[in-house]
Amino acid sequence: MPRKLLLIPVILALLALACGPNTPTAAPPATENVIISTEVPAPETPADKVFVPNVSAGEDVSQPSSVQEEPATTPDPQVQVEANTTTLKVGESLTVTGKPIGIGLPYYYLIVRDEGVQDAPPLVQITYDNHPTPLEGSSQVLEFVSAEGSMEVVTFTLRAKAAGVTTVMINATGEVPRSDGTAWGGEGSGIILITVNP
Repeated sequence: MPRKLLLIPVILALLALACGPNTPTAAPPATENVIISTEVPAPETPADKVFVPNVSAGEDVSQPSSVQEEPATTPDPQVQVEANTTTLKVGESLTVTGKPIGIGLPYYYLIVRDEGVQDAPPLVQITYDNHPTPLEGSSQVLEFVSAEGSMEVVTFTLRAKAAGVTTVMINATGEVPRSDGTAWGGEGSGIILITVNP
């Protein structure tokens, strides 16, 4: 038993030496592809300080408190739309651009509604992978020329064919984030008023 007691001071001395201040050691001989790193003590930060929670007397702290996480905010599905001009003459072209927000894998629909028309079906559909499909919509003022679609933006080119007033808008359907994942849904853009002069 006395021999075991004599080992305790030796073990404590070895531990003290091992846990003592860091002293630099000689670097290994330099060879190709060798990275030498020296440990530099970081300055004291608030993270180095001890945190003592404010606990009231008699409060049960054996169970971790539930932390309420703020739900991740996802943008409301929408389509931002803009036109390169809102007034043009017969024969001139118009470019309408839409950017989907909060809609994945979008299918875009261009709706042109002439003045006096109550309900206008889409003129053309184009997918995020650039596949256009003409639809049953029509306009007496503007005619469809071309479309280009991607995940981030859609561009429709139209030509003025007769004087008049009309509106254009872009709808998009696709994957829309929900609290339990995603669902297929969609939304439309604002309306842009277009005037075509003779």
